[in-house]
Amino acid sequence: MSPESKAAESQTKRVVRVGVSNNNPVGIHGNGGPPSGLVIDIIEDIAKHEGWQLKYVETIWPNLMKLLKNGGIDLLGGMAYTGKRAKQFDFSSEVVISNWGVLYKNKSTIIDGIVDVAGKKIALIPKGVHTVALKRTADSFGLKYQSLPAKGYGHTLEMVSSGEADVGVVSRTFHISHGHKYTALPTNVILNPVKLMFAAPLGKGGGLLDRIDVHLKRQKNDPKSVYSMSTQRWFSVSPREEIPRWLYWLIGSVIVAALVAWVQNIWLKSLVQKRTAELQSAYDNTEKSIQERTLQLRDEVEERRRTEVALVEARENADVANQAKSNFLSQMSHELRTPLNAILGFGQLLLMNPKEDVSNKQKEYIDDIIMSGGLLLDLINQVLDLSRIEAGKVDLKIEDVPIEELLNECVILITPTADEKSVTVNLDMDSGIVNSVRTDYVRLKEVILNLLSNAVKYNKPKGTVQISVNIQDRKFVRFSVADTGVGFRLDDHEKIFLPFNRLDTIKRKEEGTGIGLAITKNLVTLMNGKIGVESEVGVGSKFWVDIPAASR
Repeated sequence: MSPESKAAESQTKRVVRVGVSNNNPVGIHGNGGPPSGLVIDIIEDIAKHEGWQLKYVETIWPNLMKLLKNGGIDLLGGMAYTGKRAKQFDFSSEVVISNWGVLYKNKSTIIDGIVDVAGKKIALIPKGVHTVALKRTADSFGLKYQSLPAKGYGHTLEMVSSGEADVGVVSRTFHISHGHKYTALPTNVILNPVKLMFAAPLGKGGGLLDRIDVHLKRQKNDPKSVYSMSTQRWFSVSPREEIPRWLYWLIGSVIVAALVAWVQNIWLKSLVQKRTAELQSAYDNTEKSIQERTLQLRDEVEERRRTEVALVEARENADVANQAKSNFLSQMSHELRTPLNAILGFGQLLLMNPKEDVSNKQKEYIDDIIMSGGLLLDLINQVLDLSRIEAGKVDLKIEDVPIEELLNECVILITPTADEKSVTVNLDMDSGIVNSVRTDYVRLKEVILNLLSNAVKYNKPKGTVQISVNIQDRKFVRFSVADTGVGFRLDDHEKIFLPFNRLDTIKRKEEGTGIGLAITKNLVTLMNGKIGVESEVGVGSKFWVDIPAASR
């Protein structure tokens, strides 16, 4: 074909501008050479059938989104479909591949669930689909974290591996192909199942996307198509090919055979033919195994997708149930408080009646009514507080809290109760400790008062309560409350923090609801702290709380 004919043909071809993001292995920048990746293999095969001339535009993801929205490019492969994006772009009907976000952590960070991201430094790609999903999930749980911008998934795992970030989010496709190259560790937390598709400018992609759907459907139905080979190439770890030792021997034998008899040459030739047949058989078996595994992976992906959909539905149902519980508790609290306040008020009026004195027996009954009503009112208030904390509706005001000022206030408030019980309260502060902690003043005060109240309540007459403060690893300040009370068994340590759980060794005659320590533990967790207990029956108990120290 003459140069003039080639020029005329190129002028008739449709030029399609294709955006390429550096999202290995879905799309990979060429860095001076041609780009590669799954979507590149797919679109180049389609272009051959359609006679398109492809022009690649390589840049970062936010820039590609702007170009696609403004018509600067015609196609963008590997975009996650969302309802919001569907209002801005046209999408293909056929799915390139399913995807989701995988949470990675560094070796020193503990992540057992999504709630553990609270207070962590997280490496995220700005405006990425998994970034938006993580923020939405964290907001629904009331979780706060620090976002660190990453240039791509590779940069994300570099930040986590180096310790610059505690946690990072990458796509499932990147996790499969490249996660093993980093020291960052994958967690069992996954989020945001999405479908990766081809996208075009809104209202302008009909012709291109229709043809892509036709060819992509054809590719996916053919186990030997470009699509099947590309997914095998980019999402499977191929074994390292090594030259077998027998080949060296064979080459040497061929050289020797050239110098020896014709019979030896025929014998060596027969060996080569036999080995070739074995290799061909092994290749055919390997090809069959790869195809079967590809089909199995498709089934596994579909099963995981159904499982994730079920998990999302379960979470939504749990949220609805939790909201219903909160509404119920709030309504019942109001409905129960009104008659209780009336009962308490009328009981007090009976005692204060100046016109008619009550008998000692009547006064005893009225005192029982007032005391029981007060206990029930405390129970309602504590149940409502616990419900608010579990629902994540407690707002914390994190600031530098002066330790000595807070503890002195707590001692003043608990002293009247301690005097009634003939219990001595002592305060011991480490002279070298930091002056303040980073937390919520009101909530920490509530925690300390609750521990002091229990230490006084379950103490023996003329017993002591010792408050001590010391530093832990220069990162936390430990508040300890030790008493000389009845104590409890070691195997009851975990039960002590469960709601409505009062141990037999500490019930005695003291009234209580069994909710105070459950509220205390939840508040400490919200303040990024830790709580623990040491106890011995007949000797006493020691509760401790670790709170983050303020910066010096």
